[in-house]
Amino acid sequence: MIGGGIIGMSIAWQLSKSGAGVTVFEAGRVGNEASWAGAGMLAPGGELSERDRLFDLAMESQRIYPGYVAELSRESGVAIDYRECGAFSLAYSESEAEDLRSLATKQNLMGIYSEQFSPGRVPGVRAGALAAQYYPGDAVVNPRDLMRALVVACRRANVTLRELEPIREVAERCEFDGTVLAAGAWSDQVKVVIAGDLVSLPTVIPVRGHLISFDLTGAGDDPALCDVMVRHNHTYLLRRWGNTIVAGATTEHCGFDRAIDGRVAEELAASAAELMPALSNRGYSAWTGFRPGTPGGQPCIERLGDSSIWLAYGHYRNGILLAPVTAQLIAAGINQASSQMGSPLPAGLRR
Repeated sequence: MIGGGIIGMSIAWQLSKSGAGVTVFEAGRVGNEASWAGAGMLAPGGELSERDRLFDLAMESQRIYPGYVAELSRESGVAIDYRECGAFSLAYSESEAEDLRSLATKQNLMGIYSEQFSPGRVPGVRAGALAAQYYPGDAVVNPRDLMRALVVACRRANVTLRELEPIREVAERCEFDGTVLAAGAWSDQVKVVIAGDLVSLPTVIPVRGHLISFDLTGAGDDPALCDVMVRHNHTYLLRRWGNTIVAGATTEHCGFDRAIDGRVAEELAASAAELMPALSNRGYSAWTGFRPGTPGGQPCIERLGDSSIWLAYGHYRNGILLAPVTAQLIAAGINQASSQMGSPLPAGLRR
């Protein structure tokens, strides 16, 4: 396994349950990139507007998410902040209201249910909203909890974790039976050699995002504030256990520059406070992460030809949501291929 984020670790855990011996190679520390940075929205209502492969994957993954979290928490003993809290999408102009209603109508036909809600009854948001759409199926999870649980569960299942070991090349005929490439935004930087030839991988595009969090501890916090996700245009707010509200997120094409831009963070804080006035003049923390995008917007979850190399990257904004279904698909594919071959699948790694 190349990559120790939520995708790679979920696959490793799933494979270990079928009796496979798994080694995870991580260039940095397990879970310290996009999986650590993500807000944790499990929200097809806020992401999907087309009936395509991504839609089918997202809906299936959302369906199995409760079982994924319950089993992972049980196997690891780690409490996971997962809540099917729902979400409000808001409109503050006539054009926004029309777009909101049109999207909701389309999504309802696709299978993403929502209902109109009285804007004045949405708690904590700025007055003056002209329309509100409530998505009861949207949920949130703290990805940092997931990563802590995955580390414990994988270690208990005898998965070997090798941190600070970047893999630069995947080649045939080494000690590993199969290889999964799940290195997020860095995936296409790994050289893949099959039958002596360098193989071109699907392109992955790093997309930086700024996020911020407000700690409301000791500030007269209302525990009901943002207990349901809130969205307006490109701004979203969600609450984690305790007194933390996360706001996101920006979309920036700047390569692998991970620097925090103070101006961008201030703009994000201003947008959050405009949407939810109780956040005005509050201190916040800011961070960045790299989403693994693809030119066509679809994730790469597939076997590379008929080789022993599997791709699991390019999930862009939905890596946290798609982790369970990606793990199931990749593990099932590897197990089926191994059964059909009747012998070890030759593949290996070069550092």
